[in-house]
Amino acid sequence: MSIDYISPSFSSLRWITRKEMIHIASKYHSKALLNTGLLTDMIKQLIGECAQIKVIREEFASGALHRVVELHGGNNLLVIAYSFFPESTILEYPWLKSLGMHPLGKALHSRGYISRSDFEFARTHWIYTNRDGSTSSTDTWARKYRFLLEPGDIELIELLCPQFLFEVGRQC
Repeated sequence: MSIDYISPSFSSLRWITRKEMIHIASKYHSKALLNTGLLTDMIKQLIGECAQIKVIREEFASGALHRVVELHGGNNLLVIAYSFFPESTILEYPWLKSLGMHPLGKALHSRGYISRSDFEFARTHWIYTNRDGSTSSTDTWARKYRFLLEPGDIELIELLCPQFLFEVGRQC
């Protein structure tokens, strides 16, 4: 299994390297995408308050944990994070299955697990419902990487919502 179990639409994205992304992304999109710190810290810096975490789904399938969380700042949805925890990793680090409202990056960082793979990036569409019930879409970015752990890595895909990219742009 892979993270595509959570969101099959990710499998159709064209993932690119840092070098490719820098040539097509705007300056402020690049700043957000290349941030190697904790997203929760970046959100606090951008909007002056801590990100609120909302767990959308946390389920075990075939002995593996799949987790989807939203990171909000104020009343705005800023990031949707999809994570996949292999069974071997859950067995080695059982505390991962009880993260609840705690952000994964912060939990790993506080325990000294800070090694990550290189980022990959993809352009995607954000489809949303307007107040009048109609739908609209806009382009946005996603990034994926792995937290490198033994015996198995944790795979993440972070969908950076347009409001998050807007807030980063205001700070540039």
